[in-house]
Order: sequence, then structure tokens, then C-alpha cells
Amino acid sequence: MYATLATLCFVETVDFRAFGGGVARYYVMTGEYLLYIALSAYLLRSSRIRARFSRGA
Repeated sequence: MYATLATLCFVETVDFRAFGGGVARYYVMTGEYLLYIALSAYLLRSSRIRARFSRGA
């Protein structure tokens, strides 16, 4: 899911020039990517998430 969101963010930033003009928009894109990485790391390491998805297997 985060890979899809990152791709969409890239297209919006580069092609549609979203998130303001100039170099600042790339800072916003980088911040969004860092957030996706942090959320993914949290979810992969969370014991509650592991417990939730290990019950069905």
C-alpha cells in the first residue's frame, strides 16, 4: 500500500507540480517517504500487529 502511495506522491510532485513550487515540493515528498518508512517499520515490529495477523495463519 505504501509503495502505491509513494508512486502516487512522486507522480503528483513531478508531473502535476503538487505541494508548492520549486525545490520545496521535493522536501515535502521526501518527508512523506520518510513517514512511510517509519510507519512500515513500526507496523512490522509491532507485537499487536503480529498477534493480529498470526491468528489467521
